[in-house]
Amino acid sequence: MQTTSNRSQLAMRARASPAGRVMQLRRALASDAATLAEFNLRMAAETESKALNESVVQAGVLAVLNEARRGFYLVAEADAQLLGALMVTYE
Repeated sequence: MQTTSNRSQLAMRARASPAGRVMQLRRALASDAATLAEFNLRMAAETESKALNESVVQAGVLAVLNEARRGFYLVAEADAQLLGALMVTYE
């Protein structure tokens, strides 16, 4: 069983990237759209060996960012660089 102290320690470790940089988690902004689309394109290529249409992916990312009813993205950022992202949808 984790105590409050243990959970706090885990959360603190989760904020340090492998390079030792401090990460911050935040909701994605419209200015993150190009990077989020690139992440999605690379993930499809790596995990499914699929080359997705870049303009379709960009439109999908923007649709989520512009319409909260579709979901939202969380991003991990360090030194003004996006390190990763998580998309949450409502289904």
